[in-house]
Amino acid sequence: QTNEVGRCASFLPALGMVAGECGPLALVDVGTSGGLNLLLDRFSYEYLPGGVVGTHADVHLACATRGNVPVPRSLPDIRAAIGIDRDPIDVTDEEAARWLEACVWPDQLDRFERLVAAIGVARSDPPDVRHGDAIEDLARTVEEAALSGHPVVTNSWVLNYLTGEQRTRYVATLDAVGAASDLSWVIAESPAETPELPVPNNDEDKHLTVLSLVTWRSGKRMARRL
Repeated sequence: QTNEVGRCASFLPALGMVAGECGPLALVDVGTSGGLNLLLDRFSYEYLPGGVVGTHADVHLACATRGNVPVPRSLPDIRAAIGIDRDPIDVTDEEAARWLEACVWPDQLDRFERLVAAIGVARSDPPDVRHGDAIEDLARTVEEAALSGHPVVTNSWVLNYLTGEQRTRYVATLDAVGAASDLSWVIAESPAETPELPVPNNDEDKHLTVLSLVTWRSGKRMARRL
């Protein structure tokens, strides 16, 4: 049930790529916990190298880059953001927020400070977090989000908690949605722990989190490592 908003710094370049192609976005974050990553367009970012994206935010995320990272010049236009979780956390509840804070490793003060700041942002305008199942409620939620913009599903260190059969069904659900309308999926998972996902894998990935982008355009699926 942790919420590491630092992951948004990895998501942002991928979302910028999709927004550049498809226009306004509608996010669906699966395994969203308190929904703090849904607030990514309310944070500011500093990529080194790459520059600053977003200003005057209470949450500022710094991220080192290597290689030709497509750092966007501005935050993407996000028209809707919905989170799904089997046991969502209400960050407006003081006790629930303290539980999230207690999940942070005690030697990671910067992570704790990011979390507290993000909870403050969420309390001013709470994210749309819903009780739901990652598989059973996925298609319906994506279809709802698509009414507002190009739908983008995100998940980060969530699918390793599902069984192999569940991950297969998860992918099949997205394939069915993508067969009917354009869809994008940004994945931050360990390929070694989630072999059912359509992410190119190799032996060097054993201890890595790999950021990947899967797209469905005109019913055709394409997966690439970022």
